[in-house]
Amino acid sequence: VEIVLAYNAEWRGFANYYALADDVKRKLNKGGYFALFSCVKTIAAKHRTSARSVFARLRRGMDFFIRFEVGDETRAIKLWQLKDLRQHVRTWGGVDNPRSAQFVFSRTELVERLNARQCERCGREDLPCEIHHVRRVAEMQYAGLSRHMQAARQRKRVVLCVACHNSIHAGQPTYRQRRIARSRGEPDALKGARPVRRGAEQCSL
Repeated sequence: VEIVLAYNAEWRGFANYYALADDVKRKLNKGGYFALFSCVKTIAAKHRTSARSVFARLRRGMDFFIRFEVGDETRAIKLWQLKDLRQHVRTWGGVDNPRSAQFVFSRTELVERLNARQCERCGREDLPCEIHHVRRVAEMQYAGLSRHMQAARQRKRVVLCVACHNSIHAGQPTYRQRRIARSRGEPDALKGARPVRRGAEQCSL
């Protein structure tokens, strides 16, 4: 009985999973044949008999039943076959069609900043703009998975032109940084260094 119950549960669940297909019985016909023979051969191996004798003992017309006793009552369990599958065609109700236009056509803040075509560092508008990630995930070599996920969500993005983007990755100062450095002292110094050339000339004299 346990063999038949397990067979019915597995095969019925497998067929119901594909019951939405119109040709499910035609596609699973060979599978049902193998499943039925597998169940019968398992019963035959348990009782040490042949599969033909099990078929002859369980057959009732076109179906197969296994009988067992419960007290003084005789009960029977039918071997579930693919022909017993009932495909319920629903003829009422509508098709779910959620409105997704507001998500498709809506723009995020980053897209609007990128479409502005203006560098957020130098203010140029004649060069194509790109997105620069300030805190890159690749720089966190020894961080854990949670730190990587947090950095991927919270990393800052800046819209830069091609020149500024390349200068940042090359480690070069921008035009604004060079101009500030010139106004404070040395022409090529990024720090606020004081001019020392006049003092050096006096010392040499």
